[in-house]
Amino acid sequence: MHWRELLKGSELYYKEEKRDHFYDEYMKTKDWPAWDGPELPDSEVRLLFTFLNQWSTHYPSGPEAVIAFKEAYRIVFPKLQAIGHTKLEEADLTVSTSEQVKDIFEKVASCGARYEATGASKILHAIAPQFFVMWDANICSGYAVYGTAHEYAYKFLPRIQKQIHEAIRSYMADFAFGQKNAAKELCQKGGGKPLTKLVDEYNYAKFTLRLDELWDC
Repeated sequence: MHWRELLKGSELYYKEEKRDHFYDEYMKTKDWPAWDGPELPDSEVRLLFTFLNQWSTHYPSGPEAVIAFKEAYRIVFPKLQAIGHTKLEEADLTVSTSEQVKDIFEKVASCGARYEATGASKILHAIAPQFFVMWDANICSGYAVYGTAHEYAYKFLPRIQKQIHEAIRSYMADFAFGQKNAAKELCQKGGGKPLTKLVDEYNYAKFTLRLDELWDC
């Protein structure tokens, strides 16, 4: 994808999707240091669940769901730490990394009363926004993947990474920037959001909102 298409998708997303302020509010309100250890406070989990359901995710949010999620987080925490603050555009998506992502996704998606593929992607993005990318059923179809942990790790993230790399390379070609500066400039032009969020906005506008402007070009 050319970088202009990426930013066009983001711009159209903000014109059409009026709920995105919930994303900004959550990211500013959450207690980031509380997520740096394996034991989460209940208040942080409830805040996360509120954010999910503001997007009509219908994620279970009762006391049992809080307990189940805290246990799942405790289990996957070491693998999340291994990913750290890696940016998706800089990640080496080896089999080892993909296996870690698959295991993390599977545990988070299956810790509740039902399998939550969309909810899991939102949760993981909220935890590590530079690496994980949100999806929904329409976006899955657009990328020819199924909503499973294996598909997320082995197909979806590599295909998203390819899209981001194409956007960065096109920006480098247009402005004679190096890779890191091109990525930084793109983020700035997109309102300071990580490229993972910008590509999600593009995906949502194209595949979920099905905006003609991103198809008829």
